[in-house]
Amino acid sequence: NANGGLFNSAMLDGDGIYVDGRLLSVTRAVAKDDADRLTEENSAKRKAVDKRNMYLAYEGTINVNKAAETELELPKMDIEKRRRAIKEKKEKLKNPLFFISATRLSVRNVALGVDEKVLKTVFREAAIAGLQDQVVNMKEVKAEYQLKKGLPVKIVLCKIVRDTENLKAGEEPRSRGYGFVEFSQHVHALAALRKLNNNPAYTEYSGRGVKPTKGTSDADKTRLIIEFALENHGKLKLREKRMNDAKKRRDEDLMLRKAQGEVIEKVERKSRGKRQREAKASRGNNEPVASDEPASKKSKKDPTKVKGPATTPRKIRPNQPNDKKKPAAAKKGAPAAASRKERKGDRSNKEEKSFEDMVDSYKKKLFSTVEDSESRGRWFE
Repeated sequence: NANGGLFNSAMLDGDGIYVDGRLLSVTRAVAKDDADRLTEENSAKRKAVDKRNMYLAYEGTINVNKAAETELELPKMDIEKRRRAIKEKKEKLKNPLFFISATRLSVRNVALGVDEKVLKTVFREAAIAGLQDQVVNMKEVKAEYQLKKGLPVKIVLCKIVRDTENLKAGEEPRSRGYGFVEFSQHVHALAALRKLNNNPAYTEYSGRGVKPTKGTSDADKTRLIIEFALENHGKLKLREKRMNDAKKRRDEDLMLRKAQGEVIEKVERKSRGKRQREAKASRGNNEPVASDEPASKKSKKDPTKVKGPATTPRKIRPNQPNDKKKPAAAKKGAPAAASRKERKGDRSNKEEKSFEDMVDSYKKKLFSTVEDSESRGRWFE
């Protein structure tokens, strides 16, 4: 009836309404304005009790499974990648340990030539542009994720997943075509997602990384596939435990050093260039002043003596003998200096000779004692 007597009685019985053995799902019909209002209220209630952020699971997802490929106006390769992403997400969300991260984005279909620096710049600029274009309605955001005024766009993590198994010597590991970007605020991540996802204006950063020409249609342009990343509660707790244990060990070590009376000084963090300049300056101060004179002459000079006036050397004629220039060792008949090998051989010969002399002296003492005893005779003779 109009008052819903049959519906209320069925709900009170707890059995529900069955038709041909099937349970009917019945709700009261309302006006369109009331339906919109009730939808927002129910959505807010679900978000308040949603601990896994399931309302973000399909943010940015295109329904490629139901729509025809001609209606999607996407490259065939992009459609296959999106279908694969939806399937993987559904399988993981069956596990209650998985939840949707509110600040971390999963980026697929990334060009192989895009590195972390380029990806970070693109996402930061996209988040700023998305906030300016007001792509995010603050009514859609949970109360705990509301953006505070004056907070700048900050990217906490930007990572490209690379192939470390097939690594060549001297080369950077090749990109696998996907990565992760994590913002400090949920609103910034949502703005970047809505600005970049499925946007043909960013084709040069996706697919093969080729900038499209003017005549290329949007249906032939590859797009970035961006979604909120899935997190595992178990792995997250394990990561937090490791970080807390490391922090606890550092604190205990610090307290132990303080208890032992050590003076802990804060080391000034210097840039690499500053360290190089300081090392160069210290080397310059330690080096002696360069001079054109040989080292043998420098050592003979006495810096305390006052030099006299410089005199020009007397020219030596070819016929005039110059005995002063010839060293004594260069005269004929003088013995040549022994080499290092010869000196070493002489030293070893001397050692052998001294050893032989010692043996001979020992033999003489021994045999002389025997001869003396024989010459003396026996006691009874």
